[in-house]
Amino acid sequence: MAVRTGADYVRALRDGREVWHAGRRIEDVTAHSGFTGTIKTLADLYDKQHTPEYREVMTLEHEGERLSCSYLAPKNAEQLAQKRRNIEFWAQQTFGQMGRYPDFCAQLVVGLFDWAHVIEKYDKRWADNARNYYLHCRRNDLCLTHALTDQYYDRSKRASDGAFTRSAS
Repeated sequence: MAVRTGADYVRALRDGREVWHAGRRIEDVTAHSGFTGTIKTLADLYDKQHTPEYREVMTLEHEGERLSCSYLAPKNAEQLAQKRRNIEFWAQQTFGQMGRYPDFCAQLVVGLFDWAHVIEKYDKRWADNARNYYLHCRRNDLCLTHALTDQYYDRSKRASDGAFTRSAS
């Protein structure tokens, strides 16, 4: 499945992951009103990868398979320009309001892959992990993201002393 569909993306969200919001567990993020808009937007973008109108902007034939331009590790100016068109397309489709769409973190993984030869100087296993993770993400057209938050914890305690245990207050 080198190029994912919207249905693939939604189905992947129903994998039993543990998601909490406002102190309550969300059993199905695809049905929760706080997530449905974003999920629909991303699913629509994944579906656009398969349309004649956008297929060539969002995907390319690479090493015998079609893959998302998000996971292209460009080797020349033409591929870099193609990658840029894809990034611009994702941003335009979300009106610039989705700052951490899947294409963003894909670039981090591509960069890690690109630097595997440097990582290898320190530890071959780490470089192998970087390459394998990149290939896994590319093969599955994963939707990666990250979160930056100010964690609630007791700053007067060390982590090993339970600083991250929330009180019942």
